[in-house]
Amino acid sequence: PHGKESDSKKLKNSNSSAAGNDVTSGGSDLMSILMVFGVLIVFFGVAIALFQDSIPSAPFDEQRFRDALTTEKLGKRFLHIEECEGSTMDVAKNILNENGASSHGYVIVADTQKKARGTKGRKWRASSIENLYMTLIWIPKGDINQCMININMAAAIAVVQAIQNQGVPSHQVKIKWPNDVWINDRKVSGILTEMKGGTTKGIIIGIGLNVNEPLLHDESLRAVSIYDAKGYRSWKEYVLVDMLQYLEDLMSDVNQIHSEYQHHNYFKGERKKVMVHHAQNKEKHPRDFEALVEGVTKQGYLKVRRVGSNKIETLSFQSVVPIIPT
Repeated sequence: PHGKESDSKKLKNSNSSAAGNDVTSGGSDLMSILMVFGVLIVFFGVAIALFQDSIPSAPFDEQRFRDALTTEKLGKRFLHIEECEGSTMDVAKNILNENGASSHGYVIVADTQKKARGTKGRKWRASSIENLYMTLIWIPKGDINQCMININMAAAIAVVQAIQNQGVPSHQVKIKWPNDVWINDRKVSGILTEMKGGTTKGIIIGIGLNVNEPLLHDESLRAVSIYDAKGYRSWKEYVLVDMLQYLEDLMSDVNQIHSEYQHHNYFKGERKKVMVHHAQNKEKHPRDFEALVEGVTKQGYLKVRRVGSNKIETLSFQSVVPIIPT
């Protein structure tokens, strides 16, 4: 009897050992599968990055742009200039004067511009073929002043969304009032809107966007590019396609524009301290003051409260520079 009992125990121990081996083997197989998947993910990630990095430094490719374009009107009429002696804003103005209402949606892209300009006549650096410099003509159907407000906001939103489409995290890309776009406290895009009268009233929207030029090394510029933010290059043509599609969608339903603008607002979520400048080029002026941002109105004005005061003021043209803690 004692011998049989011992044999039974041996059998149980043998079964337990076999079960343990099965568990160990199963766990080992699972680890191997996970390791293979991990290697594949890294491989494909590297392959995608290498492919993106193979994007050449070249003039804007009109055919690639046209093949990808999905809009109804914007960009269907298109002009590419390799080296613009003046500004694409001036080229657009001439097209508007010559073609009238039929120029709606016309897009002009230059690889470089010699006389690019920003708001308040400031010079805009537009000498790198790596970036996107474009102007769009918009013919409003209703009140041109209200359209100016809407499209000013919508253009900034469209730039933000196009940048996000390139893989830059949404929390890093914000609109700094009124229509600059920043990535992590650095400027990536500037937008200029101008109203043109005459026989046909229209709005001309100029956008400069840093796409593939490395800029982080130059602290004096306080600029950044999409390349800097994500670590590899982008197709300028696809960035423009996305911008135009988003802009067309936004302007087809203007009721969503203000909420979208607030969603991407640099000052959203917490009141941020700013310096309000009254002189051009942000030179010191006796009327300058520090303030806390309270929000943006539906008319596109910035509401601020002076430091040390409860009075709310509305800004329409002043330059506002965030005071970033060091």
